[in-house]
Amino acid sequence: MSLNGSNPGKARILLNSHLITARPKLSAPGKPNRGEIKNLVIEIGFYTFFLYVFILAADKYSNVWSYQKPSAIMFFFHWIFLYVHEGGHFLFTFFGRTLNILGGSFWQVMFPFLSFLIALRDSARIAPVPLFLTGFNLMAVSLYMRDAPSRRLSLLGGDKTRHDWWNLFREWDMLDSAVDVADVTYWIGILLSVGSVVVGIALALKSYYKPTIQASGQILTTLDQQVEKIKSPLLKRVPQPLAKPDAEKEFRSTGKADDPWGLPEQNQQR
Repeated sequence: MSLNGSNPGKARILLNSHLITARPKLSAPGKPNRGEIKNLVIEIGFYTFFLYVFILAADKYSNVWSYQKPSAIMFFFHWIFLYVHEGGHFLFTFFGRTLNILGGSFWQVMFPFLSFLIALRDSARIAPVPLFLTGFNLMAVSLYMRDAPSRRLSLLGGDKTRHDWWNLFREWDMLDSAVDVADVTYWIGILLSVGSVVVGIALALKSYYKPTIQASGQILTTLDQQVEKIKSPLLKRVPQPLAKPDAEKEFRSTGKADDPWGLPEQNQQR
């Protein structure tokens, strides 16, 4: 229904009713409903588990000897991203020997990082998850780099001459710097993993204390901002009286008052 009519009272009633119907039902301040509490507990539990995985990864990926007996959780993550790693070798098969060797570790890190960028672009609350996996895989790749001089890790097929980073560092004449490069990669992975867990918990708490309007897991805006988006264009359509500084003088001289709402003169006489 249009608000361009001549009755401002009716326009205001329509505006108020529109805002009432557009505003989603939320629990009273200070009284969160069970669904909100449940979501908070699930998210905090989820990131607590990731924190535990990080502690395991920080220990196991710190040196080759620590990784010799990985836990069940580390073994699970290792096999998931092993397929991603091998897929990277396949993707870069036709780009030369160096990129083909580098492609496994590169794709192992870039796959979750690209997922993070997509989630970040869509303002999705799940964005910290792929960022954590990016840091996790940087720590995993650092172990592979660290193993290059000694080649103690077990490889698929068992051929030690196919060790990716042994071949890369030899080609780049950087085999003596393998541990230094691995240390830098390891600490970058730690920073990303810890940062993602902290941001994830912060987003969960923010969502709990300041509810947002969501669609398909995407954060659209806060409730107040959404109401303002609905309210502003409607207010612009409500006709406003035109103020005339000399309206009182005109009334004294002519005995007629201007209709601020622009109604035809015959309607005023009625």
